[in-house]
Parts: sequence; C-alpha cells; structure tokens
Amino acid sequence: MFYMDLKEAINFLENNSKFKEWVKFHKDDYLSYAFKTFMDENEKQWQLGFYSKTDDTLTTFTIDGENVFIREGEEVFKKEETAVKPLNLDELNMTIEKTMDIANKHKEEKYSHETVIKIMAIIQNLPDLGQIWNLTFITQSFNVLNIKIDANDGKILQEKLESIISFKQN
Repeated sequence: MFYMDLKEAINFLENNSKFKEWVKFHKDDYLSYAFKTFMDENEKQWQLGFYSKTDDTLTTFTIDGENVFIREGEEVFKKEETAVKPLNLDELNMTIEKTMDIANKHKEEKYSHETVIKIMAIIQNLPDLGQIWNLTFITQSFNVLNIKIDANDGKILQEKLESIISFKQN
C-alpha cells in the first residue's frame, strides 16, 4: 500500500496559501502531532496539529487530496502540567509505511485471531517515551490493540490489548 508520507504532507501544507497566511500570525506555533486513519473513507487524509503555547490550543490542518481545511482554537487533551512537545522531523526515520509494516507484522504474530476494522496512527513527542508512532487497531471483537513504536528506529516500545468495554467510565 502507498500512503502519502508525513514529510510529503508537511511539504504540501507548507506550500499551501492558507497555511502561509496562517503562519504569518502564528510564528511561535509548532507542529506537535500528525494523525491518519486507515481502512475507511478518510484514509487519504492527514491531520497536522500545531500547538500554541500562548493560548494552550491547537490548530489542525486537514489535508484531503488537494484541499486544506483549518480548525483553530481546539482544546488540548493533556494533563495541565504536561508540556506539549514539538515534533522533530530530523529524528523521524520511520515513514508511516514502514511503521505500519512493523505494526501489522507484530499484530499477525501475536494477535492473529483479531480482525482489524480500523487503524488510527498518530505521531507525537511524549515526555516519557520520546517521539513515537502511536497506533491503535480497533477489532471486530471490540478490542483495542495499542502499539507504540519509536519514530527513529522502529522499535516497539509498548503494546496493550484491551476490551473497548474497559474504556467505559463509571
């Protein structure tokens, strides 16, 4: 499978007139995450999130084909004391394609009984793990397999399989 690589998506965005206009007024905002889904109608989209330390908000740019959509002033989902770290593209050696190959191979070796219906991938820079690809596989049996992969060397750092039902809050 071919997916537009993250660096290609960023390059496309940086050359977009909407983005160029936005960045004039947001010089201190920085790329903090990128998100992509697989196995659904949004498979060709990338969502690129830029963090504003001043406002503690996100602006998300969605790239859909040749179109770019902007959502500004979004709430950041984090603990208040947690810093939102920037992505370091110089330390990004794992493309989404390579990362998906590693995750799919691991899933088949360890969880072949699980049939995947959707995959969500986010790259982020977490205080305790560093820059990672955080992959979530949703399965037909209502399980969620989460695999965290180092974005530099492709090493699997964490994995967890749990029931969606366990996410229910009391």
